[in-house]
Amino acid sequence: MTSDSEIKRLIRLNSDIEYKLKKLRSECNHIDKVIKFTYPCGYTTGKLRWVCSECESIVGYPREEEIKSFLKK
Repeated sequence: MTSDSEIKRLIRLNSDIEYKLKKLRSECNHIDKVIKFTYPCGYTTGKLRWVCSECESIVGYPREEEIKSFLKK
């Protein structure tokens, strides 16, 4: 069993990482993007989204013809 201080340390570390990710993603220009399956919280099936290849942010929704092309690969 982990101690309370270890749990609090991990929670702080997680918060720090989330803050840094949010900052880096907000500064990213999202120049290069790819279609990927994403798994939003609570979903067990993937959703196709345009994702920045550098920062992994969801940057859009593919059109039907883009989805068909992606699925043919």
